[in-house]
Amino acid sequence: MPRAPTYYGDTEMNADAFDLTERKWQDLARDCVVSTVLNIEDWEYQTRVGVGREVAIDLLAQWPPARPILRNSDEGLIVLNSLNEVLHGLPSDRTVVALGRAYEEALRGLAAHVGLSGLT
Repeated sequence: MPRAPTYYGDTEMNADAFDLTERKWQDLARDCVVSTVLNIEDWEYQTRVGVGREVAIDLLAQWPPARPILRNSDEGLIVLNSLNEVLHGLPSDRTVVALGRAYEEALRGLAAHVGLSGLT
């Protein structure tokens, strides 16, 4: 099965893609992906995130994304499902350590920015 394309064009944006070129969204999204990589067991990672852990690790190695990410691409699944996991209680060091409620509100802002409905 061919892999979905990673990016949607260089100049056009549509509802099938989301943009993480702003630093504030990059940092939050990266924290969510790191949280899933560190806190979800190998045997359940693909079921919960939608792709294998090695794909998420590859995405982190190439972070930050330079262009909009397609929602149905491997990278889109990683970012959206990682955000969803953290919003629904997956441990995140930044949530516990210092930022508390402000971090949760920022995550909800990211969810709205990328179009995850029902979480904001």
